[in-house]
Amino acid sequence: PVIAAGFDASSGFVAFAKNWKASSAAFLVSDWLAGLVRLAQESQQAAARLLLGLSMLAFVAIICRHQAPDHAATLKRMFLIAATLYLMSPSQTPWYFLWIAPFLCFFPVRGLLLAGVTLPLHYMYFHLALQDQEALYRYGVVWVIWLPVWTMLLFDALCASPAARKADEVT
Repeated sequence: PVIAAGFDASSGFVAFAKNWKASSAAFLVSDWLAGLVRLAQESQQAAARLLLGLSMLAFVAIICRHQAPDHAATLKRMFLIAATLYLMSPSQTPWYFLWIAPFLCFFPVRGLLLAGVTLPLHYMYFHLALQDQEALYRYGVVWVIWLPVWTMLLFDALCASPAARKADEVT
């Protein structure tokens, strides 16, 4: 049905790819990096999305560089790819988190578990938008949501034991 509907200017997929951005610290960083090149605003947003997309593809390539040895490793890869897609998305709303929440029962990644705690702060957007304070949300609340999550993900990645890193390389 999506393909039959087409990918013209009225397509939801096209609108998402070109315009949507919500609650994503990764997009804010990507947009800032793209802004260093001094592009026009529309080109800067496209460059920021391209940077996120290329980052996602790089992580997926790393995740899939070897054949999975068993079904558990395949499931873990599916989780890591879904998590990467979510974390690199320019729009990170709580309902999109449902893509990865079921996997957390099998792979309790602390940073992503923490996201389950901080993501409800997304709903502050609606109150702040009514108060004409969207900037406070975008440059304040978004960081309250994501800075602890990204910090925990980075901490766990850096502090993983050599044996855990080796096991992750196999899966």
